[in-house]
Amino acid sequence: MRHVKRLAQRSVFRRVVLLCVCTLPWLVGCAQPSAELPPLKVVATIAPLADWARQVGQARVTVTQIVPIGVNPRDYKLGERDQRALAEADILLYNGLDLEPWLRAAIPDAQAQQLVILELSRFIGNMQVGGNGRLPFAERGGNSQQGGDEPGNVDVARWSPYLWLDPGPGMAQHAVSLIADTFTRVDSDHLLVYRRNAEKYNGELENLDSWVRREIRGWPRTRIGTSDTLVIQTLDYGWFYFAQRYGINLRMIDPELAGTKAPINAAPLFVDQFVRPVEYMELLSLRQPDGVLKPLGQDNYLQLMRDNVNTISQGMRRVAHAHPTRTQLPYETR
Repeated sequence: MRHVKRLAQRSVFRRVVLLCVCTLPWLVGCAQPSAELPPLKVVATIAPLADWARQVGQARVTVTQIVPIGVNPRDYKLGERDQRALAEADILLYNGLDLEPWLRAAIPDAQAQQLVILELSRFIGNMQVGGNGRLPFAERGGNSQQGGDEPGNVDVARWSPYLWLDPGPGMAQHAVSLIADTFTRVDSDHLLVYRRNAEKYNGELENLDSWVRREIRGWPRTRIGTSDTLVIQTLDYGWFYFAQRYGINLRMIDPELAGTKAPINAAPLFVDQFVRPVEYMELLSLRQPDGVLKPLGQDNYLQLMRDNVNTISQGMRRVAHAHPTRTQLPYETR
């Protein structure tokens, strides 16, 4: 009886061992993590978009920036390296509003390769420009069907492609969220990663926005008639979205353009980094600028905005010192 019982125990033991041997390879296979997908290949035309893409994607993306720092995007020409990056990319991020006119020839090929494209101007800023979200520079000669190019007859937003200069929730912060959604379209497995990174970075943009407002509270106001107004003078409307965000009176100064006013001596005058200040000022018989604003002067977006705000602050204080009877400091800075 004991012998029979022992044989039964051995039979059960052998079955258990056989089962373990057969299932071990399956268990080992389940324990191994699935192969990680390679990082997304993202191409961004300009520095702000490239920086936002890196902040949102972190290790999950490799970002190629087409236009180098300090180069005017409108004058850029695609090279072989750029075309190769576009051919290999999963995602293309660009501003729109004809800031990158050289993309017109490249995008049809990109669409053929099923490249996911995000044109920011279709979702933020003035989306009613020309009916298609693009800035009609060809109409700037005065033949616009929208009533000519005199500032009194046209929406100044249509002259401003610099969408990234407003760090608020309706512009830069919204753009960051759009980038996260675009990454998710291609790589849904990391949806939570992209959204968490976007939320974290948007918190930094909120801090930047608060810092800009604190700086502006200390800027001198220009006395125009009986009112004290926060005024910035520029040679174009490139900084329209920045001025709109912070309640600044942006005056365009260009004596060659009908309808513009003469510059106010008691208000700072700034030029864009892509304009040669000395030659252009002499051509227009204007005084020297109080600073050069650089919308594409940094790889880091937060530092880019801080540098430009500091430039405006210095120009504001310089003019206030030169015209003390025509400027008024805010009460809290006296």
